[in-house]
Amino acid sequence: MLPSARMLKFNDKIVDAVTPYGSLHFLAKLKTKYRYKQLNKQSKNIVLNSVLKLLDKWSLTEEEKQNVLGFELNNTPQTLSPEHELRLSILLDIHANLRQLFSNPTNVYGYMTMVNHNAPFNGSRPIDLACESFEGLHSVRDAIKSINTL
Repeated sequence: MLPSARMLKFNDKIVDAVTPYGSLHFLAKLKTKYRYKQLNKQSKNIVLNSVLKLLDKWSLTEEEKQNVLGFELNNTPQTLSPEHELRLSILLDIHANLRQLFSNPTNVYGYMTMVNHNAPFNGSRPIDLACESFEGLHSVRDAIKSINTL
């Protein structure tokens, strides 16, 4: 049994969900081992709240948040669909890649709203492409991941 409702268990490690090494940062570091569908409902809610905090740190508008999440914030579904779960996973993956790519918080949290002239952004912001569609969100993740492999 976990010590409190704030605690999460991953690979036999127990972490506090609200600390900097809690769900947001810990899950981002475990991106390759992380499987969202294996989490229980309570853990999924903690991940959703962590992603919402991440979107706040990216300084997104309410409309951008809704577009990238795929649902209205004032109408959060009781049960997340597989697509919604995958969107959350991709957002955490983007964050993990940005943390690997940049050492300063300005770039880690500001990258998504900065104009980028490289493909596939071509003068737009990464968040603009991510908000267009699920495929756009996936393209943003792939573009950032490809930078990490250079």
